[in-house]
Amino acid sequence: MKGQPLTAAPPAQINDFQTADPRGFYPPDSITWRVNRETFLLLGGLRALTMQVAHPKVAQGVYDHSNFRNEPLKRLLRTLKTMLTIGYGSRKAALAAAEQIRRVHRSIEGRLPETVGNFPAQAKYQANDPALMIWVYATLVDSSLYMYECMVEPLSNEEKATYYEESKLWVTLLGVPAAILPVDYQAFQQYVDITLNSGDIAIGKSGEDVLEHVYFPRFPFLPRWLYYPVQIFTCALLPAALRNKTGYPWNGRRKAWVDRTVRFLKFIRPYLPGFLRLMPQARRAEKRWYSDNF
Repeated sequence: MKGQPLTAAPPAQINDFQTADPRGFYPPDSITWRVNRETFLLLGGLRALTMQVAHPKVAQGVYDHSNFRNEPLKRLLRTLKTMLTIGYGSRKAALAAAEQIRRVHRSIEGRLPETVGNFPAQAKYQANDPALMIWVYATLVDSSLYMYECMVEPLSNEEKATYYEESKLWVTLLGVPAAILPVDYQAFQQYVDITLNSGDIAIGKSGEDVLEHVYFPRFPFLPRWLYYPVQIFTCALLPAALRNKTGYPWNGRRKAWVDRTVRFLKFIRPYLPGFLRLMPQARRAEKRWYSDNF
């Protein structure tokens, strides 16, 4: 996945794991539906975003082509909306959301202003480079599985493997050739681990600036210290290899606080009403799937 960016083209054919049901790509009995409907997965949003921005080319794309200083979470929220639309929207809505992402990606390109990790100054980046898209995709899949097990319940190896296989559908919709994806979940895990421990993951000046505004937004009248719990919580969720590269302080006391917080949240989750525990998109989709009027 090194060298010149590959050319990502809209998929000519989608090999979905189910029949072409107009109600959506993912039925209620899919593992994707079960995992992604949990609102507690949102607590891992900054984990996924940090993993993405830790790639110098992704960070530079965010730095050059987004208003992250004034709207630090806009990209994350846009990605979340797209994923939920593909996961829980009708087939027509999912295809439209995927096409919107492909259209936006075509206009995002540039060059790195400095050498960062494995990438020299003036290295070109393109948002539709499948190598970058696979990394962003990997952060979302990895974070979703991690947060589900952290906040809800353990998953078997077979369930995680199935979730990964199902995820190939939506990333193919976004334009990544299926042939270059890790062949199975074990290969996917190896790809994530190897990438995290390689020079492809390195936080340069642009990445530092993006993360600074994401973790500590400049909202009027809100002091910086107010955001420290979010930053500490997110650092606890990061893979150790990446946490060490962020430069953020970490110690046993912070870990103990996060562990207690996670245990508390996991304890109260089953007692929360559905409108707090389940994504609204999932709740609406369930009604659509079982409606006679669709």
